[in-house]
Amino acid sequence: MVAAAPPFAELAAETLRLSDVDVRNEKPYSTGMQGLDAILGAGFVPGAALLFGGEPGIGKSTLLLQLAGAVAASGRGALYLSGEESLGQLKSRAERLKVLHPELLALASNSVDDALVALESPQAPTLLVVDSVQTLNSPRAEGLPGSVSQVRAVATEIVERCKKSHSAVVLVGHVTKEGNLAGPRLLEHM
Repeated sequence: MVAAAPPFAELAAETLRLSDVDVRNEKPYSTGMQGLDAILGAGFVPGAALLFGGEPGIGKSTLLLQLAGAVAASGRGALYLSGEESLGQLKSRAERLKVLHPELLALASNSVDDALVALESPQAPTLLVVDSVQTLNSPRAEGLPGSVSQVRAVATEIVERCKKSHSAVVLVGHVTKEGNLAGPRLLEHM
């Protein structure tokens, strides 16, 4: 015996009439970096996902720590999640860059669940920087961190949660020797 499908109204509890969506809190906000604001069209949009890729050693982490510090200095919460560096390494770099601020939070972890918990808290950050998506793992996917299934699961889970919490997210992606973004093409299409 096959169970009857629920009525359409019960399928998605979070659906809204588009005309009823409140966009007052969805306006872009400055990144604190004029050049980046110009590239993004006005800054970060709450719930947006950005992919930041580049070769190892070109300064991705340094630039993104400066970005997180600028967002924190503007009075918005920023969380820098590092799967590669310790909190001590991050603090030392932040001190050198002069970007330490009470609104700049840091987390050293390789578990996507730690990021998801932070995004579910009442004080969810306005900006989440994930450095890098290939270093995180999800218990809901098979494979080792950096594998196609893990990168897909981690990126999808973070982006979905950021949309719900209205946090913008910057995912850092590694680049291969051939100059391509490592991992599934999903990252490029997010």
